[in-house]
This record gives sequence, C-alpha cells and structure tokens, in this order.
Amino acid sequence: LVESEPQGLEVALQAVLATTGDEHSPLRHPSILQDAERRSHVFRRCGPALEDGSGSRPASRGGVQDDTVLLGMRKAMGDIAADPEQLLVAIKLFSQASHAVRTSQVGGKLLARAQNLEALWRWQQDCASTRADMLESVEAILRHEAELCASRQQQTTSEDPPHDLEPLLKLLERATSFGDEMEFERAEAGEVVNRLNLENDRFLARREIDLAAKDPRENEDALTAALDAGEAIGLEEHVIEAGRQLVRDWRIQHAKNAQHDELFTSVAELRLHVANRGEIGAGADEQRRVRRAIAGSGLPKDDPLVKDAVALLKRWEGDNLALRSEARLQNAVRRAEKGYSPDEQSAGDLLGSAIAEVSQQGVDAQQLDNARNALAFWQASRLRRARIDLATAMEYRDQDFLKDAVGVARAAGVEKTLLEDAVRFLRKLQMEDEINKLLEGVMEARALDSLEAAVQRAHHFDFLEDENPMLRAGSLMAHMRFWTTEFQKVAETRDSTGLQFDVDKANVVLRKVEDVLPTLHATGVPEVAFRTCERDMKSLRLLMPKIRDLAEVRVAEDALNRVLGAVERYAADLPEVIMKGDKAAPKGLDKDLVRQAKEHLKAYDSTVKDLTKLVEAEVVAGAEIKSALIKARLAGAPEELIKRASDRMDNEFPDLWQCTRVEIELLVALREADDIAELNAAGRFMRVQNAADEAKGMRGLELSNDVLAEVDEISLALAAERTLAVEITQAEGMLDGTFEADADKLNEIVDKLKRACTGCDASAQEEAKNTLLPKAEVLVEKLEQEANSRADLLRHVRNAVQARGTTKSELRAVLIAARQGFVPESLLLDAYAKLRKKKIEFLPGNLKNALAQGQNAVAVGLWQRGLALKIAEERNGADWKDGVFEKLSNNRRLDDLAIMKMGEFSGERSGGAFGTATWRQNPYYIVRKRPMGKGLASPMRATKVTVVVAEGGQYPATLSVHAVRNNEHAAAAGCGSVLVPGFEVLGSSQLEDEIPTCAFQLPEPDPERPVFVVPSAAHGEHGPFVLAFEASDEIEVEEVSDAPRTLWQCEKTVDLQWKQERPFFVQMGGGRTGQSAPRMSWYRNPQFHVKLPWRKQAPKDDGVKPSPDKPSQPSSPQASASPRAAGVASPVAAAAAASSSFVPSSETALALCEGQRAAPQDSGPELTEKELAQLGRIFGSCDAKGDGSIDKRELIKAVMRDADTAKFFGLPRKIRQEDGSRDKMEERFQAMDADGDREVSWEEFVTFYKLHIKPKPPEMDPEVLTQLGTIFGECDCQGNGSIDKKELIRACLRNPDTARFFGLPMQVKKGDGSRELIERKFQAMDKDGDREVTWDEFVAFFQTSCFDNTQADGAAATSKVGLEQQARLGRIFSMCDSGSDGVITKRELIKACRKHSQVSRFFGLAPKIAVEDGSRDHMEDLFGKLDADGDRNISWDEFLMFYEANCAEIPIPEEEEDMPIVVAKKTSAPPPAREIPLLFARLVPVADGNVQAPAAVHIIRNRPGAALPGECIVQNPGHHDIVSHSGLPGKEYAMASEAGAVCTLSPDPEGAVVVIPSLETQTSEARYTLHLLCTEEIIVKRIG
Repeated sequence: LVESEPQGLEVALQAVLATTGDEHSPLRHPSILQDAERRSHVFRRCGPALEDGSGSRPASRGGVQDDTVLLGMRKAMGDIAADPEQLLVAIKLFSQASHAVRTSQVGGKLLARAQNLEALWRWQQDCASTRADMLESVEAILRHEAELCASRQQQTTSEDPPHDLEPLLKLLERATSFGDEMEFERAEAGEVVNRLNLENDRFLARREIDLAAKDPRENEDALTAALDAGEAIGLEEHVIEAGRQLVRDWRIQHAKNAQHDELFTSVAELRLHVANRGEIGAGADEQRRVRRAIAGSGLPKDDPLVKDAVALLKRWEGDNLALRSEARLQNAVRRAEKGYSPDEQSAGDLLGSAIAEVSQQGVDAQQLDNARNALAFWQASRLRRARIDLATAMEYRDQDFLKDAVGVARAAGVEKTLLEDAVRFLRKLQMEDEINKLLEGVMEARALDSLEAAVQRAHHFDFLEDENPMLRAGSLMAHMRFWTTEFQKVAETRDSTGLQFDVDKANVVLRKVEDVLPTLHATGVPEVAFRTCERDMKSLRLLMPKIRDLAEVRVAEDALNRVLGAVERYAADLPEVIMKGDKAAPKGLDKDLVRQAKEHLKAYDSTVKDLTKLVEAEVVAGAEIKSALIKARLAGAPEELIKRASDRMDNEFPDLWQCTRVEIELLVALREADDIAELNAAGRFMRVQNAADEAKGMRGLELSNDVLAEVDEISLALAAERTLAVEITQAEGMLDGTFEADADKLNEIVDKLKRACTGCDASAQEEAKNTLLPKAEVLVEKLEQEANSRADLLRHVRNAVQARGTTKSELRAVLIAARQGFVPESLLLDAYAKLRKKKIEFLPGNLKNALAQGQNAVAVGLWQRGLALKIAEERNGADWKDGVFEKLSNNRRLDDLAIMKMGEFSGERSGGAFGTATWRQNPYYIVRKRPMGKGLASPMRATKVTVVVAEGGQYPATLSVHAVRNNEHAAAAGCGSVLVPGFEVLGSSQLEDEIPTCAFQLPEPDPERPVFVVPSAAHGEHGPFVLAFEASDEIEVEEVSDAPRTLWQCEKTVDLQWKQERPFFVQMGGGRTGQSAPRMSWYRNPQFHVKLPWRKQAPKDDGVKPSPDKPSQPSSPQASASPRAAGVASPVAAAAAASSSFVPSSETALALCEGQRAAPQDSGPELTEKELAQLGRIFGSCDAKGDGSIDKRELIKAVMRDADTAKFFGLPRKIRQEDGSRDKMEERFQAMDADGDREVSWEEFVTFYKLHIKPKPPEMDPEVLTQLGTIFGECDCQGNGSIDKKELIRACLRNPDTARFFGLPMQVKKGDGSRELIERKFQAMDKDGDREVTWDEFVAFFQTSCFDNTQADGAAATSKVGLEQQARLGRIFSMCDSGSDGVITKRELIKACRKHSQVSRFFGLAPKIAVEDGSRDHMEDLFGKLDADGDRNISWDEFLMFYEANCAEIPIPEEEEDMPIVVAKKTSAPPPAREIPLLFARLVPVADGNVQAPAAVHIIRNRPGAALPGECIVQNPGHHDIVSHSGLPGKEYAMASEAGAVCTLSPDPEGAVVVIPSLETQTSEARYTLHLLCTEEIIVKRIG
C-alpha cells in the first residue's frame, strides 16, 4: 500500500478503520496504521505539488523545491522495495535543497537516517546476493552427489576426490562477514562441506586400502595401518572387515607356511628318537613340535607328510605309554608288597590304577598276576589294619584317631554294622562333653521340659543310658519329676481315678533310682547329678505314702462297690474285699462300705451254715429248707451247696421245689436287674417280666406285696432305661448316617431324648443313670450341633439353587457337603436337577472341542455323561439321538479312544467323598504299564495317564477320581493290592473340571506298590459309573476284587482318649516325627503289645517220608512231653490263631500236635486238617490264659461269650444251677479231664472229640460205590484216574444229574457265586492240595461229608433248603452283614434295607425304617423272630432256619443281572492265607467322626535283647526301630478322618511289635478308636 497511489492508500485506510472500529478487535501491528495515516496526510497535503511541481513554498537554490526534496527522500526511505540506488538519488537531491533545509535539525536527522538506511539496504543486498550464490553452490554440489550415487560409480580409479568444495568454501568465507544474518545458511553449507569432505577423506582411505591389498608383497602392517585410518574416519564396515579378513588370511597362510617348514624339520628329528627307543619321555619336545606343526600347517589329513607325522606320533605314544606303565606298575608293586601303611595310604589305589592301565597294554601275564596278588595282599592288610584301628580308637576313645580310622574303614570295605557302630561312637565322642554339660545344667533346675529336651538331644545322638551315667540319671530324674508333679495335682484334687497303675509305675522308677544311685559316685559323674537325683527321689518319696493311701482307698472302694452291687454273684470275694477295706479304712475309706460288707459276710456265713445243716439233716421240713435255700442263693452261697439243696428238694418236695425254683429265679432277676454290663435293658426287663409272670401263674406260690411292689418298681425303672437306650441308639444312628434326617427331625429326636432322660432320671436305677445319662447328655449336645450344621448345609444348597450365577463347581461343593452331612436326598432334588441342567448345557460343544483337541478320555467321558443324563431328550441332544458315537469321531469307536471300565457304587462299595474314613471302601483299580514283549525294551520316557469318570445314570452326580499309591512302609509290608491309610496322592480331579479328570505320571513299575485309581461320590449317591483311561504308552487296568478287602481275619478295638483330666492326662505324651528321637513324654502315650500266638515250627525235612496211610507219631519221650513241663505255651494256640477262614496245610496240622503227649492208638479215627483247625479255634477261644489248658471257669466264660463254642460242647449260653445246665457242664468237663487234674489239656480235648463227638463214617454200600464210580468216570475225561477243576466244571455243564449230585449249578459265571461254590467244593475233596481229586479222595469225601457239612455249615447240613437256594439266601445275608462278622445286627439290617431293594422286599420291610409309620415296630418284631437265642444278633443258622420255617411266606427275590450272588460269610470260600501275617493299625475319630487334633500311629519293635519286663517299649531310640508309621516321612501327623500304619508280624518271640497312637502336641485333646486288624489271630496287651 505504501507504493500505491494516494487514492488506493486512502481507500485501504478507510477499510481498515471501518473494520477496527470495535474496541474488542485490536490490531496486531498498530504502527502500520499510524504510518498509513501519516502518509495519507502527506499525500493530501503534497499531492498537488508532486503532480505539477508547483507549491506555495519556495524552491531551493538548485531549483529544487525543499518540499519535493524532503518528500522524495521520505518516499525513497519508505519504499518497500528498499532500493539503495533510489535512496542515493534522493540523498543527492537533498544536497541541492536550500541551505535552511540542509542545515536544519530535522534535515540533518533525515539525511543521517537516509544515509544509514542506504548503507543498510546495500548490506542487505550484498547479503541476499551471497545467500543466493551459496544456495546455488550447495544445490550444484548436492546434484553432483546425487548423480554419483545414482550412477553408483565411485571414481576409485581417479586420483582426485569426487567433490570440489573450493567455491563453496569461498562463499562460506564471504558469508562470515554477514554474521547472524546468514547463520542458518552457513550451518547448512558447513554440514555439506563437512560431510563431503569426509567423503573425500574416505575416498582417499579406500584408495590407500585398495593399494595396500593389491600389494604383491602382502604387507600386513601397511594394510593394517590403512584399515585403522579408514576405520577412524568411519569407512564402511564391510570394507574394513574384508580388509581385516584379508590380513588374517595373510597371517594364517604365513603361519601355515612356517608350520609346514617346522613340521618337516620336527618329523625328521622325532624319527631319530623313535628309531632309537630310549628312556621314558625321550622325544617329548619333538613330538610336541610335531603336533603343533600338524595343527598349524593346515595340511589335509591325507597329505603324505601329515600321514607320516601321525603314524610316527602313534608309534612314539605306544612306546612311551608302555614304558611308563611298566615303570609305574613296578613302582606300585614294590610299595604295595610292604602292606598297608598309614604313611602310604594310596599305595593300593596307585597299584589298582596301574593294573587297570597295564592290563590294556598287553604286558606279560605273569607280571600282571604278581601285581594283582600284591594288590590283594595290600587290601587284606588294609582291612585288617582298619578293624584293628577301629577297635583301638574306640577302646581309647580318641576322636581324631577314630575319625581317621572311620575313613580308612569306609575305604577298606569294613562290615556295614561295624562301620555304623564306629560312626555312632565317633559322633557320641564328639558330642559327649556337650551332652554332659547340657544335662548338668538342666539337672540343677527343677524344670521338667528342659530336662526332657536334654535327654531327647542325648537320644538323638545315640547315647544310651547303659553307657552314659549322666544320661541314666537324667532319664530317671525326668520320670521322677513327672510323677512328682502329677502326684502333687492328685493330692490337691483328690482325684484318684486309675491311680494304682500310676503308683506301680512310680514304684518301678523309685526302685531303679535306688539301684542306680549308689553307683553314680563310682562312675565319676559330677556331684550335681548325684545331689539332684537324690533330691528328686526324696521329693517323690515324700508324696508316695499319701498317694499310696489314696490308691489303696480307691482300689478297696471299687472292690467293695463291685461286690456289694452283686453279692449274690461275688459273695465268695467278700473276705478278700473286707480285708482290703479294713486296711484302707484308716486311710480315708468310707467305713460304712466295710460295715455293709461285713454284714453281708455274716449273713452269708449264717445262710451257708443253716443250709448246710438242713441239707445234711436226715429229716427236714420243706418250708424250712425252701427259706434257707432262697436266702443262701441270694447271699451267693457256693453252687455246689445250692445244687445239693436243690436236688434234695426236687427229690423230697418236687412241687415245692418248682415253686422255690420260680421264686428264686424272680428274686435273682430282681437282684440282677441293675447288671448293665451283663445284659441290656430289654433283656433284663424281659427276664423280670417272664419270671414274674411265671411266679404269678405258679400254683402254690404266693408272692409278698413287697416283692410285687419291687417287681413293679424294677419294671418301671427298666422300662425307662430301655426307652432311653432305644432313643440313644436312634440318636447315634442319626449322627452316623444310619437314618437320614433334616434339622427338624433331629430337633424332634433331641426332644424325645430329653424326655427319655427325664424319665430315666426319675425312675431308672442308679447304675443306669450313671451309665446312660452322661452319654445321653453328650448326644443331646451333639444332636443340637448337628441340627444346626444340617440346617446350614441345607441353606447353602438352597441359596446355590436360587442364585443365577451358581457354577457347577459350587453346586457340586454344596451337594457333597450336604450329602456327607447326611442331609436327606429328598431335600436336595432341586439342586440335583439344576446340576444336571448345567452339566448338559454345553455338553455337545465340550464334546466336539475334546475330540478336536485330541482329549480322547474326556470325549469318551462326555459321551457317556450324555447317555447317562439322557441328553437325547433335550433340544441340544441331537448328537445322542441315534446313539452312534462314530459320527462325531471320524468313525472311531469308544474302545479305540480309551480303555473303559464300568463300575457301581452300592452297599459296602460306596465309601463317600475323598477325605472320609470310608473313602477306601469305594471301588478302585490298579493301573500299570503293559509289559513289553520278550526281547523288547520298555521305553524310558514317563507314561502320562489321564482318567475321566462319568456318570452311568442320574446318580452318582458328584463324582471325583484320585490316583494314589501306598507309602513305602505299606509296600515293604507287602500290602500289594490292599489300599491302606497314609497313601501318596499322585493326582486328583478338581471341582472346577468340566468332567472329573485326573492326570498323573505313572511311576516306575513296582509290583509291591501299584498305582490305584479310586472313583468316589458323595455319601448316599449309589449308581453306576464309567472310567475312561488314556495314556501315552500302553497300560493295563485291573479292578481290585473284594478278596484283598476281606483280608483281615482278626480285629481288636479299643477306645482312646486324651484329655486334661485323670486318668487320661497321664497319657498325653505329644508327638514324634521322622526318625529323630522323641521326647520322654512320648513314651507315656498308650502302648499296645501285639504278637502272634505261639506256634511250633514244623520239623525240618530229614529225608524220611512218613507212610502215606499212617501219620508219623512222636518217637521219643521228649516229643511226647507235656507243654507245661517243657515250659512253653500250648501249641494249640497256633491252631487258635487260625481264623474261621484259614485252613492250615496237613503238615501244619500235624505239626500242631508234635511235642504233645501221644494219643492212644485206640483213641479214635485220625483227624483231617479241617477238623484240627476247628478244634484249635475252639480250644484257643477257651484257653483265655494261654497256658495250654482249660479250667472250668474258662469253659463257662467261653460258652457265655461264643454261641459256636456252646453249640460244640452241647451247652446253653447261660450256665445256671437251677435249670440243670451246671450239671451238664460238669459232666462234659469230667469226661474231658481224663487225668482228673481239674484242667483239660490239648490231647485230652482231642481224645474227647474223637471218642464222643466225631461221627464215625458209615460203611459204603456196594450200590453207592457203583454210583460213585459212574460219576467219577464221567468227570474223569482224560482217563488218568483223577479229576481236575476244569473236568468238574465241564461235567456239570454236560450233565444236569452230575451237577445236582455235587450240589453245583450247571452254569459257572464270574461274580454270581457259582465259581466260589465250585472252588469250595473242590478244595473240600482235594485233601492233599495237589489240584487233583483222586478216587480215594472222592470216596473219602462222601464218606465224611456228613461231618464236614455239620461243622462247616451248621444248620445248612440238615436244612431242607437246596444249595442253589442257600446261595441266593447267602446273597441276602451278605448284603446285610456289612461288618463281615458272620452275624446281622439291627443297625446292619436297617442299612441293608435302605441300600438294597432286594433286602427290603425279601424281609417285607420298608426301605426307610421310621418310628412314625410303624415300620420300626415291624422291623423289631421280625428281628425278634429271627434272633432265636436272644443275643441281639442273627447268625447264619438262625437266618436259614427262619427261612425254612417261613419259606411259604417269604419268597427269595429273583436274581438280577446287576447283582451278583454272594454267599454268606459262613459259607463263602476263605481268602488265601498270607505267608507272612500282616498287621494294620488304624486310628479313627470316635462316634461323630469329628477330627479334633492331628494324630498318628507308630509301630515300634524293640531290638533283639532290648525288651523290658512287661513287654514295654525301650525308651531310647537306640534300642528300638520304627517299623512303620502313618502318613509320609516328616508328615506323620495329620487332621485326617483316619490314620494307619502297616507292618508284618513274625511268630518269633522277638517279632512282637508295640503300637503307639499319639497326638501331635501334649496339649491337644481328642477321642479316637484304635482298630488292630491282622490276617491271623493276634494277642494284644495294653502295656501303657
């Protein structure tokens, strides 16, 4: 606008002013507006003058007007073009202006400004010119560079650099004068100059490198210098690397040339040494030069020079090695011939190495033999010296010497036991001072814990009390301090429960201290040990009198209460208990008890005296003898006197005797109504009622009102007791799951139980109150807790059902918890329905994904799940509608994808969820690698196994699967296929699994430690399941049968309690972990000594075979001596050890009688092994003392205890004087007691059986023999005169008559009982056990079959029920006999009805027995009819006889395919006997199964010669070994539902073990039940 016309400037100015009129629109450059306004003003003033040259002002002296000059200068200065020439013209015109203007201040300033502006404009013009030239030069250079890059032709051949930078450098020099104005241009140009200058330098460096590389002289230094220079200025790496590689190649080649020359020279020199074989090592330098030259020359291996050099080296090496080996061998032999010397301990090792080296060099054989003889001599001398040094070091107790001797002995191969003894002795020497100081420090203090800790540390380092007097004193002081503390508490609390046993133990400790104390000074122990031991002994002695008094008072009080509670039974013990009472009366015994006892004794003597007088009198009145007899019977008079009086009354006053007998029975029943231990409440109630009814109906018998009132009172008390007992039984059933019930039902049971407690408290007898009420109160508390627990469980289930986002895993978790908590199934149906819905929701997609991912086992399991849950009926079940799996799996069948095993949870094979005490009852399977073919090696890779378990129906719904194996102790004991507690878990399924899947790695095959796969489901979920196995290698899967599960033939049970009160506090000893020594307190835990009954070993074979038709007899007086005379237990105990299912071999049976008095030749027929085994069992059950003989008391107790024993002797279970059973027992006993010594020995027992019980085999009728011959010939298919098992089965299949003859089924199926029946029949015929039945065995079997059936099957022998019916009945019986003890209890019957519909249909009972609907009464009535002898158990004989009597009313259920026939235990084939008996110690929480504290079981065996009196464990780990323990090593204690340990038992006297259950800490409280199970009969004795 400045250069525009005035009009344009004016217009623009107005436009700007118009747009900036608003104050909110400020200008960016307000000075421009001001300048425009000024210029516009000038134009308006001077415009006309500038146009025509006229104006009002005068012109200057040169004719130029001043205004024009000034305006021209201002215009030139304001010209935007900034033309200096125009401004110079204006300045020249200014010189022509008037003087006034030129000399004016304004004119001067204007002129100065114009001149400055002109200079500035001219500088800017030069700057712009220079900038343009510089840009042009830079662009030209860059274009040149681009052309060079495009052509990629570096003018390496040219001598000049590629870029001419001289013009640009000059311009840069010019631009320097313009300062900051051209700073950017100079910087840009400088960068170009620097870069291109570097390019020129690189060009020159590259040229130098190229020249050096092409130098034929191959100068390494010149090329290296050029490369360094090029690398310094950043030359391309490939150029530098290529140059470096060239230098290396030159260098290698130069070295090869040098090595080639060196090789030629060194080979020539080495050849001279080889030609002249000298001493060892000659030519070593030359051979090294040859090796270096070969390696550095780079010549190929086939080069002649290299070949020659290598051959020369081998020859030199061989010669030198032979020389060196020979020299070394000779030197080693010379050193070894001197024998072992401590100064040269390595002489033998050096000789051995020399022999090994020389033996490969082909040295002289004689020289090698001499060297070996020298080595053997040296080794023998070292072994001899090692033994001597060990003995010497141990004798002199030199630690350093012993340490060196142990090292030498270990290298010399000294016997392991001797070396271990030396190592232990060394460790004891090293720790002896420390242990003694530790013991000395804790002895002074009175703290028991620190003393026990010190003794424990000493035991840990193998110190023995016999060897260390300080340790002996410390151990005894620990015992004394414990008993002192315990007795002080007893003295304060006056609680003397079980105190007598503690007093006996403390007395033993005091006697030991008295024996040890005098010897402490002689052993040189510190004074503190003697002083503190004496102090502790005095403290305990001061307490002992008071404690003994308390114990004696308690013992006397218990004895008096026992006798006074049943005087009619224990009257003979009155003198003894009165004597104890008189002795304890001054010590605090209630004198009233003694007085009562004396009164009873006085009455006893009086009644006995009166009755004796009447019995011996010639004439007696009936009423008088009746009164005396009743008083004497109630006073407990001798049975012999009662019998004499009863006989006299029966003879002289028969009618009166009947009345007297009935009255006595009633009075005795009333007296014995409080004998809770003898008979239950129902039995005592019925006894009183029956006796009262008989007395009331007896003519001539009038009962007094007092007696009648007592009958009513006792009946009311027994009824109250019976009601409470029934409620307690029902409550226990509710707790253990026998009856399923919800919280409301449990609360109802609680109310009933409380009412029964109230009634019992008001009416029952004191004995019942003291026994039942505490138990009922505990049950009430547990039931209330259980009701709350089940309510919570049910609430969790319902919450899970109602919640929308509940997952399958959450549903499974709450269902498992509910079922394990015995919540009724009917309350969980909604949860099961929702779980099923979730299982099948994504089942098709999951199946396809599993197939796509190659998860074959998972795919098979999902397919089976779909079939079981009937997904075909759902919308997403299209793939299951036709039931063809091949369509989904590319025509692959299920069997091709996985190994499938079908199973079922039912009855005893439904153990509940993992972690419960019954989990091991679930079916389980053994998985092992399939053996490779002969000559094939098994792959070394690990075998990965995947197991999937799927439902086989609607139930089970909460499946899981685990892979486990027994621990090492169980495997060492030979458990094999028996799964025991303490197992190791290899893998398990998870709740989150889509389908329960267990993946694990199969360990190395171990026949004694197989891998078990155990499926499981929640409690009560019965039904089929499917297992699918997939493995990386071929595997075998085998289901474990029931035989190993029924391995245990003997079980002993004891309840244990650890509690902070007497007498349980004493046995709170704490735990023991690992192989470390336990604290002294651990030995106070309960201890149980377990051993096998004594058995005489079979005689060794001396080459003399007995006659086949006559058993060998003892031939020496020693062999016929009495067992008591020989000082050993009766060998019949071995027969007693045989359980009901164990049949010894004939040799064993004959060996049982060896060492006994020879039976007369006419003492009856010979006995079979089965007869001997049965006789041994009966004799062993009677011989309670184990002394090889039976007295009357033992016989009576055995008959009362065992129904089979009573039946064998033909005696009733209850032996009474009134009913004549006492006379019958006397007759039997006298018939057996041949020598009249009032004891029945084994040989007397066998003779009695042969003469009086064993039936004589009948004579064979010729027609019967003919029939037997026909059947035998039909079975003997091979015609070899014998029948094997296959021939017997085929004969039964061919001919129904043959099958009926043997009483066998025609078809033999696995699992239906027929195979077991045939096996049992065949074994009965095969007497010699050779797996073949000869004609003689066949005939003898049928001759003696009557005896066998009578003894083996009881009522089955004479039953009218056929064998097939008996087999089916046996199935029903075994379903009910869950305890496998041969009898059925009420609880077992109720459980069987609930689990098996066949059982409930057979008995006509409801599946669920309840009190409300009357089914409980119906069951009670039926059970009473079945229980013929009233012992509250149903035996097989009772079961069979009841069916025979009621067969028209009770049909046997038809056989079902899914239910195999199982014969009852009494008729089933026994499991095979183990060669080595197995002991299983199992610890289970009591009753409700709540685990209260971590527990463990240890099985200990004393080392030979270390046993103590009383068979206790020796309280030092140096004298005993841990045979087995529960859990894994270091993890023995666990909060588990069961803990167990397994070991083998030896019949040797030293083979006994001690079982010690314990809790982890001394402060823990818990109640457990210890089960001791064994494959043979065992003797268990509590010793702690």
